[in-house]
This record gives sequence, C-alpha cells and structure tokens, in this order.
Amino acid sequence: MLIDALDIAGILAACAVVICAALVLAVLARQAWLRRNSSGVLCAMRPAGGHSPWQLGVLRYGRTSVRWYRLLSLAPGPAAVFVRRGTAVLERRPAAAGVRHVLPGAATVARCRAHTLAGGWVDLDMAFSGVAWTGFLTWLESVPPDVSGALLPPGTSRLPENVAVSEADVEVAGEHEEEIG
Repeated sequence: MLIDALDIAGILAACAVVICAALVLAVLARQAWLRRNSSGVLCAMRPAGGHSPWQLGVLRYGRTSVRWYRLLSLAPGPAAVFVRRGTAVLERRPAAAGVRHVLPGAATVARCRAHTLAGGWVDLDMAFSGVAWTGFLTWLESVPPDVSGALLPPGTSRLPENVAVSEADVEVAGEHEEEIG
C-alpha cells in the first residue's frame, strides 16, 4: 500500500513538472512571437496616477492602432489596443528609479490619453527606452492622411510643444542608460 502511494505521488509529481515545463515553453514561444521581425518594442504600462504597479509588455505598432501585450501572459491577444488618431501625449518626464527595475534602460515616462477600440478614453503612463520613445513619437506624428481625423480628447493636441525630442533628450537618455547599465 505504501508503494502504491509512492507510485501515485511520483506520477503526480511528473505530471506537475510536465505541465510547468509546458507553461514555461508556451510563455517563451509567445514572447518570441511578439518580438518577431523586430516589430515589437518593450514598454512598461500602468494606469495614470502612479498607484498601480508597472506591467512589462510589448508594444506593436499597426497602421491605425497600437497593441500592447503583457509580456508574462498566455493570452494570445493584446491586453490593450489604442486608436492611433485618438492617442495624445499629455506630458513626459525622465524615468525614475522605480521604473528602472521593471524596464531596464527606461529613459522616458509619458503620460498619454488614448482612445480605446470600445470608444472610451483612458489615461495611462508608458515607460520607454530612448529608442522606443523616439519610435513612439515618430509613429504618432506620421499619421497617414486617411487616418488623421480629429479624434483627440477635448483640450489636447497630439503632441504638446514640450514633448518634441531634442538633443538634450538624447543626452539624458544616454545618461540614464549608463546609470542602469
């Protein structure tokens, strides 16, 4: 009877190991899919206000929307989708130490207001490395003519005057990356 119990325990332990290995492989395969063709960039995100923890994810740009996928998830679809013509940067600031443990190399935190596919507005904080921040700004500024309708939140513009990337930003980004390094 003791031997039967040990056999059952061994079988259950082996099944648990196989299931855990399968889950790890599934997460790794999903991450590889998200990063394929270099079309995804790392971006930490949280609701605006700073009270929620940062979540690391991959941001993938499309022609009319941006999709954000949680990095550690098995869900095949994006956790958030924002309409391109309805996304605006409200402000930006250098990344604080609290972001750097989540997104190594974080240089910029942007407070954004975005239009969701469901038709609502959401304010969120997004943390980018220097290169990813430049890519995000480029994506916002280069709206194709047939996508550039005036779908912005009341009282905002796509990019406030103080958001443009300057040489000082590039220097600050380099300093932050060295500090983290």
